[in-house]
Amino acid sequence: MNSNYITVGGSKLYYKPKNLKGSGEIQVDKVYNDFLKLFNKYFGTKATYDIDLSKVGYELIPGFKGVYPMEDMNQLDKLNDKESYIINTGEHWVALYMNKKILVIYDSFGRKYQELFHKILSDIYPKIVDVDNDAEQEIKQETCGQRALAWLSTIQSVGIDKAMLV
Repeated sequence: MNSNYITVGGSKLYYKPKNLKGSGEIQVDKVYNDFLKLFNKYFGTKATYDIDLSKVGYELIPGFKGVYPMEDMNQLDKLNDKESYIINTGEHWVALYMNKKILVIYDSFGRKYQELFHKILSDIYPKIVDVDNDAEQEIKQETCGQRALAWLSTIQSVGIDKAMLV
């Protein structure tokens, strides 16, 4: 198994990629959880700020376009294939990723995009889908920023089709 270090915000952190045998949710969750542990180690398990998420996102995720508040979404450039944003819905971070012509929404609380962005996004993107709608985060946890980065990193590691299982 190939092991290495990745640099997050100037700090070298050990990351041991998982060997995915099969494509089931359990294997993909292992990859996601490894990234989550990495980001929790770097940020801690408290709420994150846009500047911190931006710095790490630009550093680690190809096609990352930034971190923005929801009220700025209608002013943002439309995402192209393999590009992503992290959006703040007020007190929660959500990841958006463009897969060909389909916008994929990841919410660690497992909510459907219609509850969050329907009126804003439906005019911009003709096809929108949610990641598997099971919650990865408990309501009392403050790790949604770390989870958004972990999901976007999972895409880079295993591909969007498998990352949809998180």
